[in-house]
Amino acid sequence: MIGADRGTFYLTPGDWQIGASYRWFRADEQYRGTRLSQPVTRLGTNVISKLQLLDFGGTRQIDPQWSLSFNVPITLYASSSRALPAGVAGSPRFVQSTKGLGDISLVARRWMLPVERGKTGNFSLGVGMKLPTGNNKARDLFPNGVGAAQQLRVVDPSIQPGDGGFGMILDLQTFKRVGSMTWFASGGYIIQPDDQSSTLSPPAFLAPAGPGAVAARQRFLSISDQYFGRVGVTHPVPGVKGLGLVLAGRIEGVPINDVMGKTIGFRRPGYTISVEPGLVYTRGNTTVSFTVPIATQRNVQRSLGFDRDSTFPDQIFILSLTHRFRAKGEAKPAASPAPTPAM
Repeated sequence: MIGADRGTFYLTPGDWQIGASYRWFRADEQYRGTRLSQPVTRLGTNVISKLQLLDFGGTRQIDPQWSLSFNVPITLYASSSRALPAGVAGSPRFVQSTKGLGDISLVARRWMLPVERGKTGNFSLGVGMKLPTGNNKARDLFPNGVGAAQQLRVVDPSIQPGDGGFGMILDLQTFKRVGSMTWFASGGYIIQPDDQSSTLSPPAFLAPAGPGAVAARQRFLSISDQYFGRVGVTHPVPGVKGLGLVLAGRIEGVPINDVMGKTIGFRRPGYTISVEPGLVYTRGNTTVSFTVPIATQRNVQRSLGFDRDSTFPDQIFILSLTHRFRAKGEAKPAASPAPTPAM
């Protein structure tokens, strides 16, 4: 987040900026395409998902232009509640849940304009990697698609802590001051060359006749690319030092086809577009922000010839905290912390 103070946006060589972000949502509206899925809406058998996620991150400024960042996601609690059989109104609900370490990422970024000349605007390009540190075979006690034969099965991919693949991260961040406002944008794309994992897909682990009854091209989970984009503006609140209003738009999604490798396996391609109001407060070297992305458009797309359903939250609650640790001997200017990678 970009602070509201009128100081520098740049970290000084040797500085560390450490932060954490807590995210919570409940998703209970199941979509197919851009509309609510009529069969499950009519029967009341929609999937209900809940998520509590904690992201730890940090940035080390190497020199005026270059920095290194890391991000460690931890799923505090995630659940997926299904009514089984899904085609019968009033079916009993069964809950899968999981928690644990997610996929760690590392990114190197470079400010593309010299920082001494970029007092009112600059942009950075980044490249990095996503490591398969998260469990992509998390299990819980769960029945099959007709609500029978409870046993340990892999949980739904939407709540798996990891996806089992290495990824290459491409990253862009930029800001521009215009009068009392600061415009900002960020975006990222994760290229995952692996085709699919050995983790069973929902159609496979729910099949009463066993995974072998499911078409081979959707029997296992796809290791899919991912993308994210965010653009917005901050404006100081008059009379309240350090407090700013934030308004942004964001898009998050999974493409139908990957940039590299073969597109095979079960995936739920699509995207959500949100408007994101919030507040950001900076005092000294510490910045706290609270934003609430509110979904305005949801789209679940077809994959490998199959229609897909997916649930989306109406809103997500995001609380973030960052603190700048200055290099030894560095003087303390009247400045806000540098912007952290947008979540």
